[in-house]
Amino acid sequence: MARNVDVILAGGGNASTLAARSATSTIPIVMTGSIDAVESGLIASLARPGGNITGLTVPGDLGLKQLELLRELLPSLTRVAALIRPDPAAAARRAQGKAMVLEFFRLTIEYVEVREPEDLAQALAAARALRPGALMVGPDPLFVSQRDEVLA
Repeated sequence: MARNVDVILAGGGNASTLAARSATSTIPIVMTGSIDAVESGLIASLARPGGNITGLTVPGDLGLKQLELLRELLPSLTRVAALIRPDPAAAARRAQGKAMVLEFFRLTIEYVEVREPEDLAQALAAARALRPGALMVGPDPLFVSQRDEVLA
């Protein structure tokens, strides 16, 4: 069934914005919660996004701020597990961030990839096996939709 929509709201991270962009180049897309939209290639710049995408984006270093807060709350924290979705464009930034976290916060961060909802239980088991003091979960639609399982 064809639907004539005036605007697409792409919430919950880069994945939904990328999916919307691949579906249309003419319908306006309003992104919410995208991470580093410029660096990830979703928009040309914050001042002039270009194309049909506009909205809210958060800097990629938001995770560093979250780690800083975790460190303040749990001073003895040494290991953090982070659930992530595979993103080849972010791999280099993630490696750089991992080194920075170790140097500045004296924390080890271990990334656990989740590709599909069916992979979540296995990924959570892998995260538990790392014996982290904390678990970081991003605003990805998969994690939001499966929040009860993640919280349990």
